[in-house]
Amino acid sequence: MSFSNWITGLRLVLLPIIIYSLLQDSWGYALLTLVSFLAMMLGEYLDRRLSRGERIKEQSFLSPFYDKVVLFSLLIIFFAQGVFWLLPLLIFFLRDFILTYHFYFVNK
Repeated sequence: MSFSNWITGLRLVLLPIIIYSLLQDSWGYALLTLVSFLAMMLGEYLDRRLSRGERIKEQSFLSPFYDKVVLFSLLIIFFAQGVFWLLPLLIFFLRDFILTYHFYFVNK
C-alpha cells in the first residue's frame, strides 16, 4: 500500500468528524468542521502531489471513490438541513450514475 493510499484513508477518517460537526449547533463544532475540512483539503493536495508519477490501480479507484463519498455525504447533509435543494442533489446523483455507467459498461 502506497503512502498516497494512506493519506486517502486518513481523509476518509475525517469525514465522520465533519458530518457529526455539521449536525451540531455551536461555534466549537463549526471550528472543528473548518479545521477538519482544511485538513481534508491538505490531504487531497498531498495525495495528488505524491501520486503524480505513480500509476497504482488502487489509487485510481480509491481517490475518485473517496471524492464521490465526500461530495454525496455533504450534499445529503446540506439537503437534510435545508441548505441545499433536492433538484441539484438529484442532478449530481444522475450525472455520476451516467458517467459511471458509461465508463464501466459502454467503454468496454
